Amino acid sequence: MTTRYDEELAALPDLYERARRVPVDEPAAVLGHGRSPLLVVGSGGSASVARLLADLAMASTGVVARPLTPLELIGTARLAPGTRVALVSARGANADVLAAWDRVVDDGLRDVLVLCGDATGPLGRAAAEHSEAVLVEFPRVAAREGFVACGSVLAPAVVGALGLGTELPRRFEELWSRVRIPAAAEHLWERSSLIVLHGLATAGAALDLESKFAEGALGAVSLSDFRNFAHGRYLELERRVPETAVLMLESVGDARVAGATAERLPSDALVERVRVAGDPRAAGVGALLAVLHLAGAAAHARGVDLAAGGREPFGPTLYGLDVSGEAPAPPVEGPAPSGEGSSDLPPAR
Repeated sequence: MTTRYDEELAALPDLYERARRVPVDEPAAVLGHGRSPLLVVGSGGSASVARLLADLAMASTGVVARPLTPLELIGTARLAPGTRVALVSARGANADVLAAWDRVVDDGLRDVLVLCGDATGPLGRAAAEHSEAVLVEFPRVAAREGFVACGSVLAPAVVGALGLGTELPRRFEELWSRVRIPAAAEHLWERSSLIVLHGLATAGAALDLESKFAEGALGAVSLSDFRNFAHGRYLELERRVPETAVLMLESVGDARVAGATAERLPSDALVERVRVAGDPRAAGVGALLAVLHLAGAAAHARGVDLAAGGREPFGPTLYGLDVSGEAPAPPVEGPAPSGEGSSDLPPAR
């Protein structure tokens, strides 16, 4: 049976090429330049994009870059002047990203990128009203996606990666040809628990797979990079081999450590390696594309419609919870940072 999520997967080739055509000079000015720290903020599927872009920015420039959820941003002390912030959101309408925007306004930050799939939403309108905030609208597969994000994960990842100077293939087919998903990966979904091992380039994709398994109630997923797994996390596999599968998400740069790790795992463990060929800098987007398809395969195997969402009323009430009044952490005592000043960035409310 074809699901709505399947239809969105089928629309990804066109979406990728539309995202490739989005001008990236303005996002590059925030993401790829400057020596100040970069914070990339997102929740849900956008959190995966935030991780991918922050990792790519730091690997590319050497400047500290960190992914944050909106709550992590608004819960910190006053952000230092000059801090760069990128906000990623599919529609720019959820309470969390709007609270993050308001925090950026309150702290007087000026190097701000809003990467949003709907420029007419509350976040998009607020960003458009200020000449110094960069608003970039990315394309979507539909005005409103199903419950589990698909296109609104791939498109901002493509636009952001291009803004960071990543050379992505011009054609979707070329990117997809770099992804190697073994046919035996279908057996992963026969196990109740999944361990996902990743490298730096594929960390955002790993996070997205965990997100989709949670949002689709597909099963338990544990994440670890290849080396952190060696620090005690292997016991989850050692003690539960029959019900646990291991999925490795690898770029070319991970080949040595991934291969050495696979050789040392129990011989009776179910281990599958998904590889992304080509430039490691572009592997994060390729791995994300692989994960979107893997999630769809897992959903089919378990009879789940990823587009459906939940049925209980408590979910929407949680989603709509206003956190704008959350108090930030107290600032460190001492003189205020130089260069403080008010911002004329408009609030989103």
